[in-house]
Amino acid sequence: VMPFEEGRVILERGDRLYLYTDGLVELTNNDGEEFGDDRLCEFLHAARDPSVQTTCDRLMLLLEQWSSGAHPGDDMTLVGLEFLGNDHNPPTQ
Repeated sequence: VMPFEEGRVILERGDRLYLYTDGLVELTNNDGEEFGDDRLCEFLHAARDPSVQTTCDRLMLLLEQWSSGAHPGDDMTLVGLEFLGNDHNPPTQ
């Protein structure tokens, strides 16, 4: 079992959560450079307007371009979630 830290966050309507495996950020280009966490965060921060599905699709296309279409050396999983709010308990001011 891998150690992990437990935490809590309060999500507001429209907040997004992206879950991914290390194969995504460890994907290398022709020069052997990894895509990396910083590049991933920069992409996700800039892509806040489209839908979660569009963001995930664009990221997978970017990764394919990054690796020049080479088969990844590790599994790559990406899950995007968007909190749409809770109509039963409106947020308090």
